[in-house]
Amino acid sequence: MVLSSPIRGLDEVRLTPATRTTPRVEDKVAMSEQRTVDPSQVIPFVEKFGYALGDFASNLFWMPFILFGNFFYTDVFGISATAVGYMLLVTRNLGHGD
Repeated sequence: MVLSSPIRGLDEVRLTPATRTTPRVEDKVAMSEQRTVDPSQVIPFVEKFGYALGDFASNLFWMPFILFGNFFYTDVFGISATAVGYMLLVTRNLGHGD
């Protein structure tokens, strides 16, 4: 089965598993040469862990405000939880159009 693709370079895509071939040794060597990483650009684990702890602390700080907002909309305003969920979904998606 041949499909035409709107992406340039993918005009013929064969869906049969028999068309898969194993990569040649030369291809593997070329791919490994392309993936070299400068050691000065590697972020150490300790630094990654520090950023993760900061992100976790930020989430701990903001979560009570989010939970209070949900409580306020459902119990004080009397809006159903489904409507609050849709409202938050719509407003969050509208905010990403910056």
